[in-house]
Amino acid sequence: MEIITSSSRNYSALLGTISQDYYLRCDGGAFVDTLFGADLTEAYQDGSFQAAIVAHKVELVIIYPMRQGYKARRHLTLGEFYCNELFQEIWFIPLKSWIYDNKTKQENPGKMRPQIVSHFLMRGHSMDEFSILIRPIEQEAFLNWEGNKAQLSKQYASAKDYIKTQISQTIVSQIYTTEIVKCDKGIKPYFHLTWNVRQPETELEQDAIEVAQIIGQKHTDLLIHEVTEKAAEKALMALAGSPSNQPALPQTA
Repeated sequence: MEIITSSSRNYSALLGTISQDYYLRCDGGAFVDTLFGADLTEAYQDGSFQAAIVAHKVELVIIYPMRQGYKARRHLTLGEFYCNELFQEIWFIPLKSWIYDNKTKQENPGKMRPQIVSHFLMRGHSMDEFSILIRPIEQEAFLNWEGNKAQLSKQYASAKDYIKTQISQTIVSQIYTTEIVKCDKGIKPYFHLTWNVRQPETELEQDAIEVAQIIGQKHTDLLIHEVTEKAAEKALMALAGSPSNQPALPQTA
């Protein structure tokens, strides 16, 4: 357990001994704090799913573990439903959260705990939406490398190393708002996350970003999620022993 404080001493975050886990349930259209099975029918009927909802919309800062070989995007095998599925891991600090009231059509304060280092996984359309934010950073870094290769190669081993560094540094210097929205396209309606990004506007937001960066750089040993790591090991073992037509592991985060 660590408590990390900004240089101004005006903002602190708790990095707990056991991670604060949230679960993105796109089949239920919400972030919840309880791990449910694949079928939510019973949870809906007894009200336990509704009671577990912590947010439909979250404002946050992202933490990126700056340890050797870390990949935020990996294939995972989770339970019986997801086998070698591509997921993205998000470590973050919530700033604000909201829960929608379907009856009044209003946003009420959510239940995600601010200043607590938290964790969730996303996949599919939600992950694709996040990639839209990363793509211009990646492209700009590549073009910068091409234009300044002689100078940058003195500090970075390769273009790939430089681009990955630029992405990770940019990701942890911004404020994100992610919101669960309904998509009516396709065979049946479903929910996914949308992502918006902006620069910090207040000193408190700057402090939160500073704390997130400190955690990502100096406390990576506590940013290891046991369930996720075991799921990644299962996927690697399955891929290693499976035919070559299985999907390859991504090479970058």
